[in-house]
Amino acid sequence: MLVLDGGGREDLELSGAQPYLVTGASGHVGANLMRRLLADRAQVRAVVRHGSDNRGVDGLPVERVYCDVRDAGALEAAARGCRGVFHCALPCPGAGRGAEERRLTFETHVLGTRNVVHAALRAGVPRVVVVGSLLAGGRERSEASLPTHEEVPFDPFERRTAAAITLAQAEAECWRAAAQGLQVIVAACGVAVGPHDYKPSLIGRLLIAHARGRLRVFVPGGFEFIGVDDLTAGLCLAMARGRPGAKYLLSSEYLTIEGLLERFEAATVVPRARVRLPSRLGEGLALARGLLGGERLSPWVIRTLRMRLRADTGRARGELGFRPAPVQESIRRAYEHFLERGVLAPPRARAAARPAG
Repeated sequence: MLVLDGGGREDLELSGAQPYLVTGASGHVGANLMRRLLADRAQVRAVVRHGSDNRGVDGLPVERVYCDVRDAGALEAAARGCRGVFHCALPCPGAGRGAEERRLTFETHVLGTRNVVHAALRAGVPRVVVVGSLLAGGRERSEASLPTHEEVPFDPFERRTAAAITLAQAEAECWRAAAQGLQVIVAACGVAVGPHDYKPSLIGRLLIAHARGRLRVFVPGGFEFIGVDDLTAGLCLAMARGRPGAKYLLSSEYLTIEGLLERFEAATVVPRARVRLPSRLGEGLALARGLLGGERLSPWVIRTLRMRLRADTGRARGELGFRPAPVQESIRRAYEHFLERGVLAPPRARAAARPAG
């Protein structure tokens, strides 16, 4: 059963003998999605890779399939007999700083998505939900501060990162498959935060750095954020109710970086950074690499934050019944999960270990 906003319960009929195939199962989104599907009594077939960090799958009663999304034949075999596919294997859109990483990002985003939708078509899987990114969409040309929505096209002439471009190309692969008869839905989301972030994600690493008192400065800007539980709920709603060939924007709320750090402070009781970097991009990059808790913020992060991209989630709310909550609780749960796993020491232990002076 899927618990929706307002305390109501809605049976999305996800349970059954046929499994759902989940790519990127060991990632942050995949690990949480599997737990939601299992709670709804659904069967899960998890796509994982040999040699990868698969702690997100460990201990779960799921069927593991070891393959890479770049392997079309293995994916087709994995998809046979499945009821639907959740494609969560698109990595963080900040990947691809060097030539080799950019090539890997292209192969994973574009070729991997092509392989997933083609595998579903050949294996007779009727329905696929692809986890996308808000970065693959466009912005309103008339007023940049207006929220973007599903019908705003991606502008190839706007300065974008290579990862954002490949994410837009991955969406194009979905629409080609839709034209061939596949019921494919794209769920473009903001930055997910919450528990079971094992690798961890960029937002997870920043939360860890903050909790350790290592975030001394911040970069101005803002973006859309979503609690990972709300994201997985949105993905299940898209699988059950989404219109074939449709795109939905999923987000909980827009936050400035100052607002995000305030929520970090409330969750961890660690004072937030209050030193704002100069607005000039060159100075910001030069300082960010050395001061942001050891987290090297690449140019794409700075540019993304400076975009202050907002999202209109009206379609998902109206057609799917998507009802997200503010992200404060998700940040708290992410912090507590890091404590439980020993990634972070409790506040008192950190204070006792700190050298005098």
